[in-house]
Amino acid sequence: MSGKKSHSWVPGDVVGVPLDDRGFAYGRIREHGVAFYDFFTQRLENDLGLIISHDIAFSVVVHRSALRRWEKLGSVSLENHLEGYIRNFRQDIQYPEQCVVMNEEGQEFSASPEECIGLERSSVWERTHVEDRLKDCRDGRENVWVSMLSVKLV
Repeated sequence: MSGKKSHSWVPGDVVGVPLDDRGFAYGRIREHGVAFYDFFTQRLENDLGLIISHDIAFSVVVHRSALRRWEKLGSVSLENHLEGYIRNFRQDIQYPEQCVVMNEEGQEFSASPEECIGLERSSVWERTHVEDRLKDCRDGRENVWVSMLSVKLV
């Protein structure tokens, strides 16, 4: 990758994520996590307006060590829908019918497993898992980590 990597991140920063010899994906630092765009290129794209014009594929909390490997391309103020927390769920291992959902304001409430379908499990993603998920998104495949972390219906 060209350019200087940054280890100081603020909400709104746009990052280039090298996937493999087949190109790049892009993300944006949120207050509480990273939003990844449904946008993939062969060469690193520096047009921030073009990058952020694409839909969000998913948002997750990423371990800070991942950010050391990704390149900061610049920064654009966050839109309202990217502020706040990532809506997510927790599911009790012993009593899987008991779930808790956290909304964008950080408020938690009880929920059924069915109400958690489509939400991200509360977790911190490692760099390699995020990159695997992005490759699968790019290639139209189901992701093993998403399947493993999805809500378990009882």
